[in-house]
Amino acid sequence: MAWCTHCNENRQINYRTTGESTAVPTRTQRYNRDGERIGYEEGEAYETTIDSTPVCGWCGTRFEFPRAQSKEQYFNAKKELGIRRWHAAKPGTDDGFSNVFVVFALGVTVGILSTAWITSTAWIPVTVGLTSGVGAVILWAKITVTRENARGKKTTPEMQAWQEGLRQWESMEYTEANYQHVRDWRP
Repeated sequence: MAWCTHCNENRQINYRTTGESTAVPTRTQRYNRDGERIGYEEGEAYETTIDSTPVCGWCGTRFEFPRAQSKEQYFNAKKELGIRRWHAAKPGTDDGFSNVFVVFALGVTVGILSTAWITSTAWIPVTVGLTSGVGAVILWAKITVTRENARGKKTTPEMQAWQEGLRQWESMEYTEANYQHVRDWRP
């Protein structure tokens, strides 16, 4: 039994099964009894795709959350989905890796260039370069954390709006009005 949003009560779960079968060409290597390749044989096999969708046994509405057995459980499941989608859409989270890479590359370059003209052995500048690249990343991370602790983390208007939206999602309690709002929300 699952909560049907159309019927507004628990209904039996039926499954709407759809599928298709497509022919896939195959090619098999042929060998004689001595293990020598003598050619190949062509044929075809069938690939089958089956999709089972849980639907209401009474009205045929698709169940979003088949494990939700009440209005409140449906609301909580939809709320958790909204919070996960909200976290996935966090602005400004993609520039950290590029900064680390740039700092590492600069550290390696400085390390290699500073030792390459001193020694003629090839492995010493590479070792010093890699070590100074790792050291540069560690130093950069330490300075960034110290600066954020002293000044506070920078927030943009987009980040503030995102945080406000997240607070709204997380503080939402189960009421009939919130249930209607969450039920009609489409990710």
